[in-house]
Amino acid sequence: RQKFHQRAVLVFTSFAKLKRPQHQYDNELRLSLWKQLVSIKTVCSVGSGPGCDAVGAGIFIKHFAAHKLKKALLVDFAIHQWNTVLHTVCSVTVPSLIEQMILAPCDVTLPLQSQTNQKFQTLLEAEMIDLFLFSYILTETRGKWLTFMGELIQKAKSGALFYFSEPKPWQLHIIRKEFPSSLQYVWLDSSMDQPEMQPLENRLTPGILLARKP
Repeated sequence: RQKFHQRAVLVFTSFAKLKRPQHQYDNELRLSLWKQLVSIKTVCSVGSGPGCDAVGAGIFIKHFAAHKLKKALLVDFAIHQWNTVLHTVCSVTVPSLIEQMILAPCDVTLPLQSQTNQKFQTLLEAEMIDLFLFSYILTETRGKWLTFMGELIQKAKSGALFYFSEPKPWQLHIIRKEFPSSLQYVWLDSSMDQPEMQPLENRLTPGILLARKP
């Protein structure tokens, strides 16, 4: 696993790859995604661990958009075990990067409608999440997350963004195969500008995929 700061930096640098001079955007989707990223207000880190992805997103917004995230929802199967660490993270990031952090249990191996995920589901109904963050959790729970993901995509608002990072892209290829029309996709890893490499498993970096619900 990458260390806390490396995972936070990975979120920041992955998003920053979309920033280009206007004339260098090769398609409208990339330009549209960049404009949307710098305007996000609420994020949800699924399988958040110590909160590194949310911190990375907060730093990105503060650097490129000069404002703070309004809210970060951190959900994890072991959220109670992360409590001590997360309260420390909250003490140094709230309100400098993020105005509010909310913690809740979440198990991606169970349906979103399950009792275990009830609090998360209630929060989703109350919050309009702009960006969902998934890091290294699909590989860890391989073969078990499909139902949860399908329900989450269905429940997410139109225009919601999904960031996926995995050590290798094979789980990301499954995302694209299982949800070919539910999301629009852009690779943000070393294959970003090499379309011939995108269907392959080899990457110089972790596999990074950004998606948007139409």
